[in-house]
Amino acid sequence: MSYKKVPHVAPGGQIIQMSVVDEAAFRSARHNMMLEAEKRGSQWYHSKMGRFSVTA
Repeated sequence: MSYKKVPHVAPGGQIIQMSVVDEAAFRSARHNMMLEAEKRGSQWYHSKMGRFSVTA
């Protein structure tokens, strides 16, 4: 997935680099990851990401 680094002003005024990706590519990657993940109670688990939560 290609991405572009852009400067971003974080809370407190610190300038950090943020990655911007193509939305369609991100949605596709997220969809594929969720197909590989398994639900464990209120959280999810993926072998390469570990435990994570999904919120709307």
